[in-house]
Amino acid sequence: QLFNTLFTGREVESKVLLDVFPDLAFSDSAIHRGVVIEGLPFAAMNGRDASGDEDLQILESVIKDRPQTFRPVLLHLCIPEHDLIRRRKLQWIDPVTGNLYSGQQVDYSKRKWREGHNEDGIDAEAAEELLAEEETWNFDVAEQVEPAPSENEDDEAEEAEDGEEEKRPPTRGARKVGEPPSFLLSNKKTWAILTEEVLNRLVRRPEDFENGIIQELRSFAKHVEFIAEFCKKHFDEVHVIDLDASQHPDILARNAVNQLEQIGFSSLIKSSAAKKLEIPESGAKAGSEEEFLTLLASSDLEIKEPPRELSSWGRFCPVTFIEEESLIQASLNYPVCYQGLIYFTNSDTYAEKFISNPDKYLSKPPTVPSLHVCVLGGPFTGKSTQSQMIAKIYGLTLLSLDDILQSWDNLPNQSLLLKQNSVYARIVRTCKEGAAISSEEMIDVLQLHLSNFPSTQGWVLDGFPRTVDDAKALVARELVPQNTIILRNDPLEADPLPDAKSQEPELLTSMPSSPITMFPYFDNLYNGFMEEFTGVMQLLESNDSTPVNIAADQSIPTILSVVQKAVDPFLPKAVAISKKQLSELPEKFEFGFTKDYCPFALRQANILKTGSQEFAAKYLSQYYYLSSEEARTAFLMEPHNFVKFRTPIKPPPPRLFFFGPTGSGKSVCMKSLAQWGAPILQFMNVVDEFAKTAEPEVREEIEYMIRENAGLLSPVIVQDIITMLFVQQPYASKGFILEGFPRTKVEAEVLVKHSLHVDAFVVLKIEPEVAAKRIIAERLREAKNRFHSALNLTQKDASSEAARKQLQESERALTQLDDKQAELMDELMDMIEKENMRVQDVISTVEGTGLAPVIEIDCNRCVRPVIRNLKDRLKPYLDFRMSVFSNALAIGESDAETLIRLGIKSFSPFMKTCPVTLSKHRSPLRRPQGKKPVIYREHIFWLRDNDSREEFMANTQAYVHLPPPKNPAPPKICLLGRPKCGKTELSEKLAAEYDIVHLTVPLILESILSERNNGQLANQVTETLGKGEPIPNELVCEAVAMITSRGVCQARGWVLDGFPRSVADMEALEKYNITPHVIVELVQNGAEMMNRQQRTMLADLQSEGTTFNFPEIILENDSLHMLEIGGIRSYYQSVYENWVQVDCTKSKWALKSSLKSIIEANSDRRQNYLYLRTKGYYSLIKIGELVQAPVGTKYTAEYQNSFYRMAGEAELQTFLETPDKYTAGPDLPEDLPIRRDSSVLVFPRQLELQGYCPVTLVEGPPGFDSIVQGDLKYLVEYEGKLFAMESQEKLDKFMRTPWDFSGAVLPKKLPPKVIPIPVSQMPMIGYLEHTVAKALTEGLSAVGRARPKHPFMDLTSSASEYLAIYLKAHNIKAKPWVRKAYETRLRKFEARSSLIQAITAETRGNGYIPPVKRSTGFNLAIDSFFALTPEKYQV
Repeated sequence: QLFNTLFTGREVESKVLLDVFPDLAFSDSAIHRGVVIEGLPFAAMNGRDASGDEDLQILESVIKDRPQTFRPVLLHLCIPEHDLIRRRKLQWIDPVTGNLYSGQQVDYSKRKWREGHNEDGIDAEAAEELLAEEETWNFDVAEQVEPAPSENEDDEAEEAEDGEEEKRPPTRGARKVGEPPSFLLSNKKTWAILTEEVLNRLVRRPEDFENGIIQELRSFAKHVEFIAEFCKKHFDEVHVIDLDASQHPDILARNAVNQLEQIGFSSLIKSSAAKKLEIPESGAKAGSEEEFLTLLASSDLEIKEPPRELSSWGRFCPVTFIEEESLIQASLNYPVCYQGLIYFTNSDTYAEKFISNPDKYLSKPPTVPSLHVCVLGGPFTGKSTQSQMIAKIYGLTLLSLDDILQSWDNLPNQSLLLKQNSVYARIVRTCKEGAAISSEEMIDVLQLHLSNFPSTQGWVLDGFPRTVDDAKALVARELVPQNTIILRNDPLEADPLPDAKSQEPELLTSMPSSPITMFPYFDNLYNGFMEEFTGVMQLLESNDSTPVNIAADQSIPTILSVVQKAVDPFLPKAVAISKKQLSELPEKFEFGFTKDYCPFALRQANILKTGSQEFAAKYLSQYYYLSSEEARTAFLMEPHNFVKFRTPIKPPPPRLFFFGPTGSGKSVCMKSLAQWGAPILQFMNVVDEFAKTAEPEVREEIEYMIRENAGLLSPVIVQDIITMLFVQQPYASKGFILEGFPRTKVEAEVLVKHSLHVDAFVVLKIEPEVAAKRIIAERLREAKNRFHSALNLTQKDASSEAARKQLQESERALTQLDDKQAELMDELMDMIEKENMRVQDVISTVEGTGLAPVIEIDCNRCVRPVIRNLKDRLKPYLDFRMSVFSNALAIGESDAETLIRLGIKSFSPFMKTCPVTLSKHRSPLRRPQGKKPVIYREHIFWLRDNDSREEFMANTQAYVHLPPPKNPAPPKICLLGRPKCGKTELSEKLAAEYDIVHLTVPLILESILSERNNGQLANQVTETLGKGEPIPNELVCEAVAMITSRGVCQARGWVLDGFPRSVADMEALEKYNITPHVIVELVQNGAEMMNRQQRTMLADLQSEGTTFNFPEIILENDSLHMLEIGGIRSYYQSVYENWVQVDCTKSKWALKSSLKSIIEANSDRRQNYLYLRTKGYYSLIKIGELVQAPVGTKYTAEYQNSFYRMAGEAELQTFLETPDKYTAGPDLPEDLPIRRDSSVLVFPRQLELQGYCPVTLVEGPPGFDSIVQGDLKYLVEYEGKLFAMESQEKLDKFMRTPWDFSGAVLPKKLPPKVIPIPVSQMPMIGYLEHTVAKALTEGLSAVGRARPKHPFMDLTSSASEYLAIYLKAHNIKAKPWVRKAYETRLRKFEARSSLIQAITAETRGNGYIPPVKRSTGFNLAIDSFFALTPEKYQV
């Protein structure tokens, strides 16, 4: 219809397009990929009137009826009307293709062709601008990472040969922190060059003439109100993105993508496409099915695409399962590929449906429909247990005759049951007659029970049929099971599958087995079962029931796994992998959840045992290495029991063996590992611990071997001792670090023979000469210490004979050691050489066995670098223990992009942000981009550089669980302040620090002027400057609005230096909807401003440059600033609360740090807000209470375009979890309690309840105690009534729930009212009692206690002076600093009053004391006393 209409040259009716629009918007392809709706409302866009705004109504219906996964976003393209008219007048159209071209692109193309552009050449101007554009839109900033301090600062001094740390170059293409950024603020000037052929056929459209454009704009204006209402109804302010449409299309597109990323729409996440797979010309029947699948897996692969695999659907069609709700095996002729997996569909139509929206058909996992299973087996085979588990897993009806009959028999009203249940009544009669229940009656019971469940629900029979007659009855009633599970437990023919008892590690075989008690009638029961079993199975098999034979002596999970594999074709299965298949894999491939460790050994013995390539298996597209054929068989049987998917597998505790020759520093090295919590043991101490609990014979043998055989034990005892460390607490849970084992080759052979696997063997290697010197030095140190101790003891007690003897012995030992150093050196070197040979024998024994890796540590160096090297080598086993199973795989960038594009792998929650760098510098304004991809599980992580990638791969678990970065929230900052406060310098530093745009008014105008051919504003600015006139504030504000709306400013954020300058500027910014996130006022006093002016002017004059820093100019600018700043501050503080004052007289580092904290905190809050809005979470008012929330937006949330203010953090979080619970409740009451003061008590208004407190009246005890007069300080108005509360506590209660107290009623009998008497009208004694009595009493008491006598004052004067000072020091109505001053004066008075007593105490009984014999304190007292003579003393 459309084609015919267009072919005849007629106009397509709008109704035709509107009818198909919803179908297109909700098509499978649109739902899978998302949709961009453009062109509605087309009637308004094209200057035509649509009756009833039908196009807008269609658009509204599309938004309202959208799928739940759709989050609508409105991109609002904004452009001034005069610029739009100008653009439309200059645009051209290609009549052949219908493409529109702007006048700028056409003019640029013509100019380039005039300049001799070559069609095959490169546009140098465009290439240069493209480089600047890429730099502008490159958000990566090189981090300046300070090298971490070493644990020991003097390592470099001890190890000078280590050299200096290599300085790593910054990431290529990234700016360094602190480097001033330079961004393109002006519009892009280059365009794609049109061919001469296209230029020659361009024409103008009639509707692009000015009259037609104006007519369209007028028509559009008629729909503006409807469009605005539509936007307000369906879009909140977060999901409306205003874009400056005057920008170049390339920049506009970048801007739109960036703005979408800020609200959670990442351009990196795209829907992967499905595609059809070509089958061979000979068709799917040319070879076997396996060959055909192999061909599909590798045919038509893209570059870097890995071979495809068959999906979990197998041969079943997912489209049929969703569309027809049936599970049918598909034809091999219609294969499709999606996210690296192969699916089969039933027809070409179904293949097209799958390709249009594969997620629709894969949203529901395949399930086996209506399973019919019976479980048979001899006595004690676990039939009922397996039946119950199968029924629970697959949602089947459990049919157990015993349980059904027992449940009927347990019902209390048996008479009613016998009337309603004829089957049960017949069985009861049969049992009363003493007859057996027939097979038909049993089937009746089963069918009656099945009738209570849907016919589509499957069932599982527990232990039925038991006889051939039962089986015949089942067949006759068409209740034949699809699968018959047979649990065999014939003791004569038992052939158990591999179990832990017959496999490595042998430490499991040492566990005691539980005694087995045979059932006394087992043989009779078993023989009875077998008599009928053969006939039952023949009958069932002849009716297409598939038997599944399972040995019943296996574990319950193993039996269940075999059952599931037999009945569930969709259960993921593990397959064995041959060496040939392994050789065809890439050099690096993805291991499973246990890396290259054997999952069987991990589960059975909780040990790390490296698997072998000979016993490889594949499960869920991942590879596992097993340690033996028996282990692989067990893994293939029940792989899901060896692998955890939801949580990372917890590694076993660390187990390390340390050995080396004497003098290698084993003890020192092991002490340095104590921080990881594993017990540090010495082998001989472990032997002693083992001997204490061993049998007497074993204990005697150990003592003998230690005494007579140099401590070397028999292999059996060695095995028992080491096994104890694996199974006995606390070593089984905490692990161990064992020093001095294995000591000999025999002990190492014990480990190999019995598969006692540890994490690693740590060998401390050292040269004999170095070790001998260490030993001698240690012995000399000990001998000297003993000598000095004996010497000190002798000096303290010279008469002690024992001390002298000890000194002589220690001196003799020290002398002998000095004399025999050479001889001792040779002896020690020979001993260590022998020990080195034994160590080498141990290494040779364990190497190549796969028992554990051998880590050799060179101990010839000094201690600190040896310990550092040891810790570095042991990081995988200690520091990075939780990542021991993490198998991160480094890949190339192109490989990663291919895997993501095909949907085989996905971006991690970090997207392209480096998690390692983010963990070290977590700032809301940092976006450290990664360039080195790593595969981990189903995700790809991007790391910043090779060092970060190596760190991530070594300790993956430390980073994958970090909270991902939130959506970027570029800051908008204004810096204001008096002249010379450092606005410009600080703005530049902030711009460099956060890679944001630094804006000044001159820079903004310069950017506008560079676009004088692109807009009316540029022309107006040029015209104004040409006249020599100042640029009006209106034009400046319009320029600021235009530049801040540019893509680079919206994407990066900006810091505006020194603007707004006046209240008029501020109002203009509000007009253009520009609201800074933070406005920083740099505060300084006038003196500091002029000091800075003088320094700056002097520096300018010395440099012989032009200066404008004259005092007159600075003072004039300052006066203008002070005149306007109050209004600006008041507005932003009251409306947005975004005003911050910072003292700029602090150091520049402190100032910068303070501002960074403010800006980052603000950005973090906005990121949280955007995160909540874009994720669908929003905002708690305490239910049933009115809680006055604190002022500000700290605890404010927004939900459905409304703001809610909470009482605190806890209430906010509760609201965010379930906003509907609190917003859908009752509205806020119309009457709210309001605080009032006593001024409202003007006749005829009076207090309710005669002024008594309503809260005390309701909550108080019975009687007059609850009738308490209220205080006018706590006055509240509620429902037009005034209430007075007793206290602040009662006031708070009333404000929360006024409805609980406002209805209180006074009793008829009231206590006598307290009538206040003015204090001024009281008698003299009462007046004094209520005014000065308390203060005077306390003061007089203090005088009595102190009894002061001041030098040169009589007692009356001293007491009066003391009382006066005391009253002033304790006047509660005085200001604190006044009281503090008099407190100091009171202490001085008390000190001076004590001088007489001090002098008297010193001279009593001694008479006159000459100056030379006086103490220092006495002299000071005498001097202080005479200093207080009347002529010098001042009160």
